[in-house]
Amino acid sequence: MRVMDLLATGIFDPASDLSALEDQYLGPRALGEPLALAGLKCQPSDFVVTELASFAAAETGPFHGLYLQTTGQNTQWTAKQLASLAGCSVAEVGYCGSKDRHAVTLQWFSLPAWDGDWSARLAQSAALASSRLVSQQSLSQPVSRGQHQANAFDICLRFDGEVSRAAFDKRLNQLAEQGFPNYFGPQRFGSDYQNVPAFDRWYQVWLRRPPAKRKQLRKPKGIVLSSVRSWIFNRIVAARVQDATWNRWTEGDCAQDGAHETVPTGALWGRGRLASGGRVAQLEQKVMADLGHYGNTLEHLGLVQARRPLAVRPDKLSWVWQDNCLQLHFSLPPGAYATSLLRELVTCREPLRCSSAAEATEIDPE
Repeated sequence: MRVMDLLATGIFDPASDLSALEDQYLGPRALGEPLALAGLKCQPSDFVVTELASFAAAETGPFHGLYLQTTGQNTQWTAKQLASLAGCSVAEVGYCGSKDRHAVTLQWFSLPAWDGDWSARLAQSAALASSRLVSQQSLSQPVSRGQHQANAFDICLRFDGEVSRAAFDKRLNQLAEQGFPNYFGPQRFGSDYQNVPAFDRWYQVWLRRPPAKRKQLRKPKGIVLSSVRSWIFNRIVAARVQDATWNRWTEGDCAQDGAHETVPTGALWGRGRLASGGRVAQLEQKVMADLGHYGNTLEHLGLVQARRPLAVRPDKLSWVWQDNCLQLHFSLPPGAYATSLLRELVTCREPLRCSSAAEATEIDPE
């Protein structure tokens, strides 16, 4: 049943029901129980994401970069509208990372070069009326995924009543010193957490087919496969949280390429040998054994082994109290989720997300 259907019955409590799903797809908290229930993204300006990136400007180039501020638009939707304006395919629109709809975001897009005035073109677009062109430049290369240095967040958490500011200050200092588990956030798993169930439906169709005809079955969408792999990674993080080694180097740990060797990593499942060894490899293999067919299926579908840090430490974390609101500012590396940091503080209720009918993830297995 969809969230909106549950809301209509009057028996659905978004704060508790979605939290249960969140705990299922993420895992245990590392720093203790949440300190309060907080409103998150009560309005788009409560969640501002600024992409921190710099690109070498070219006097002329085959690509044009647009630094846009958007409100109430996710990245994929914005890219689709830009492609329509530019007369190109969506695949030709580059961007560094996917940003959520329920926010104010500043991020880079790239498109094939065009001689006209992009300011005027955007002003004429009803679909992009809430977008603002901050800057633009010619580029020699398109913008690509993960190319930005970091994302800066300015977040307002709203509380219905008084909370212990001393407890929050203590927990925030812990976050600054220890970091938080690098769980993939709820956004990774689709509207109403439907991506992994979509994979399960595909797998049941695959099982029913004769082996000779299985290759003819269309693969699940890329985001569905990514969600399953992210869920497996989250289970590995959860196991490391449970044995208190999520931010501690342990026998058999290995670093991500280019990362500091004291930051432990977990497996992003796929074909190939585990890079970990010893006790860590045993833990990761046990997680996979408990999950049954998921790992083997990802390998069969061609995903390749990779590693991801288990812990993230926020950069430049600061906070200020304003009445019953906690204003947070911090930066995170590409791929890290602000919502994974926030769940170490509070249980979040997102009125905008629960009151809007987002599209469900669907697959056509045939």
